[in-house]
Amino acid sequence: MLRKLISIKNVGRFRNYSASGDVELRRYNLVFAENGRGKTTLCAIFRSLSTSTPAFIVGRRTLGSVEPPEVQILLASGNTTFRDGAWSVSFSDIAVFDGTYVSENVFAGDVVDTENKRNLYRVIIGSPGVRLAEQLNELDSQIRAKGTEIRDNRTLLERHAAPGMTIQAFIGLPYDPAIDAKIAAKEQDLQAVRRAEEIRRRPALTVVPAPVFPPPFATLLAKTLANIAPDADRRVAAHIRKHRMEARGEPWLSEGLQYIGADCCPFCGQGLAGIELIEAYRGFFSREYHALRQEAADLLVDVEQAIGDRVAAGIEQVLLQNNGEVEFWRQYCPVVPPALRDAATVGQSLTVLKGSRLISPSDQDLGAIGSGSPGRSFHRRPPHI
Repeated sequence: MLRKLISIKNVGRFRNYSASGDVELRRYNLVFAENGRGKTTLCAIFRSLSTSTPAFIVGRRTLGSVEPPEVQILLASGNTTFRDGAWSVSFSDIAVFDGTYVSENVFAGDVVDTENKRNLYRVIIGSPGVRLAEQLNELDSQIRAKGTEIRDNRTLLERHAAPGMTIQAFIGLPYDPAIDAKIAAKEQDLQAVRRAEEIRRRPALTVVPAPVFPPPFATLLAKTLANIAPDADRRVAAHIRKHRMEARGEPWLSEGLQYIGADCCPFCGQGLAGIELIEAYRGFFSREYHALRQEAADLLVDVEQAIGDRVAAGIEQVLLQNNGEVEFWRQYCPVVPPALRDAATVGQSLTVLKGSRLISPSDQDLGAIGSGSPGRSFHRRPPHI
């Protein structure tokens, strides 16, 4: 049995207690003190001794103390000491009835509900019963939480359900595998309604302007040169090929013909009388020839304005703008734009067209004009565009 509390150091309120005088315990002992004076600490010391559980004492170490807890108790069989976190001798013949015992061994329920009111109160005695009661109480808490979650979700569904449709009917609706696509389509429609004013002001696609040649172009192609000897163009062309004059042959001959005087060659001084090739030159490079050449040069200015760089840039701008508009309209309606070349190729195509022999006629092109017969026209030698 317990005989005396010899000393208590660094445990709760007992910073350095030691027995003094006749304080040996009798058969019945009463400890009376105000709250916070150490009664619960004594119960913790006795519980630690009876259960050999150091935590009851270590957990009550005096605040601010640098020394470890230490307890020395006199038993009928001798001394037992708590030092370095352990009892030297255990003593299990102690029963402590306090708040800790009640919480560990008596369960009366944490919630007073209708069932409690009907049965007044239930009391369970014993550790196994308390554990089962705690499990039952935890299950009841989970059931209440799940019931609250179900009610909250039901309220949320009722806000979105169609008028007159119950939650049971909503849950019973068949599964629609395409529901995501349908929702996305409706959201797109809703977005279109919200942006109706912006869509209404959105311009439509712009018609791509097609470059058109000036009307005199076709008329010029159909013109012919009359009063030319039937074989004049053949002789001139043969002479140019013979001397490898190529594209500069006709301009050189046309200009040089103006310097012939007194029927002698301005280059070598020899006489030119009776030479058929000179007559062919004079017939070929006639006044009509130079007039037609000037008319072609004047028309080239109009052609530049019709299919020049500014026209190409305008077409490219329209194509790029239409591509952007198509991407916008695809959000709200199916759009299948015509397959067009890339906008950057417009300028290249018009540049190739302008650089062809048809657009920039040389004297050799004009040399293709027929002699005498109306069927020989300006477009006798069409370039490859």
